[in-house]
Amino acid sequence: MKHSKTSKSHELKAPTHAWLLGLWNQWFALNKDRFHYPLVCKRAGGYKLIMGFQGLHPGLTFEISMDGCNNGIYFSWDGAEDKALWECLHEADLLEYRTPDSQYYCGFCMEDKITYYPSREAQWEQHVFEQMLLWCNENLHSGRIIVPLGNESWDDETFGAWLETPENAVRRGYTNQSVWIPVVVGEVIG
Repeated sequence: MKHSKTSKSHELKAPTHAWLLGLWNQWFALNKDRFHYPLVCKRAGGYKLIMGFQGLHPGLTFEISMDGCNNGIYFSWDGAEDKALWECLHEADLLEYRTPDSQYYCGFCMEDKITYYPSREAQWEQHVFEQMLLWCNENLHSGRIIVPLGNESWDDETFGAWLETPENAVRRGYTNQSVWIPVVVGEVIG
């Protein structure tokens, strides 16, 4: 039975960090070979697990975060030692809801795009972890560049970074190749 967002579904409290990391560790043990570039743990503690990729620029990371308002996975570009240059390249948020008949879905999804899951674990694995894996493999590879924009101050509203192909960067007007950063370590772009 399908439910609308206005039915008697209710939002769930965020899972504990220990529960989410346990689920991630189980899923990752079974799926780590599906990543095109091996993942390595860069930092674990508090409410975050930060992972990097062997063979990719060390500033490219993703984090599993549960800080109360941001629950999910965030891919970021950290291009500076002082952490001033940071940009979220992609995010996989989850706002968990459970229907009266114990089906789980994401409250952020458009109503015509909602997928129902039989368990909380299945929801996290399919809606977040699998989507993150697909995004990594589709976007983090040879021939991709990071294009930093703006200046190094958070006061500049034009600051950001794009993950692009060189052709798209030129098409969009970002032609200063001296600031392009290859995603793959050692790759020459230009």
